Amino acid sequence: MTFKLIILIYCPFDWVMDTNIQVTVTNTPTDSSSKLYADVFKFPPPPLTSQVHETLPEMTMRSRIVHSKLVWYLPRIKRPAAVHYLQGQPTGTFIVRSSSRPGELCLSMRHPGTAGGAFIEHFNIIAVPNGYRLDREDKVFSSLDELVLHHCTNKGALPCTLDIPQALKTAQTPADIQSLAILEE
Repeated sequence: MTFKLIILIYCPFDWVMDTNIQVTVTNTPTDSSSKLYADVFKFPPPPLTSQVHETLPEMTMRSRIVHSKLVWYLPRIKRPAAVHYLQGQPTGTFIVRSSSRPGELCLSMRHPGTAGGAFIEHFNIIAVPNGYRLDREDKVFSSLDELVLHHCTNKGALPCTLDIPQALKTAQTPADIQSLAILEE
């Protein structure tokens, strides 16, 4: 009896391999019992991950911020949940959430504090006609992504720079980051 299987294999490199495999199954009696045998025609494996990643361009921090927005932009999270989430996270970890003030957002972040222990603090983000700004700064950013990106490299009025999780820093492709973002939800 011969079966024809079609297998679709998804790889995180945004390509799909359609593989036709022909399987022959025979029922051959051995020592008064039957054994099932299968012959599978093997195909060469796809390139190794390291070979594929060598050809990919390096992801910029801007790209990482944009593609990880599902991780750090959590508008339905309230202040107590934000504090709970940020406890135990590394310094610089942050989320952007809705503020208790209508129409405003809030940047909640973990920072080193001044008394030697880690501290969680909240900074209001104000929407202005041409973008967003922290209430403690005059600099206006065209988007939340730009505000976060700027504060990942410049602390400005914040106690320290913002930091994205290590897994997002080392992800190789936008698809990897989006997969991590979905898992984070």
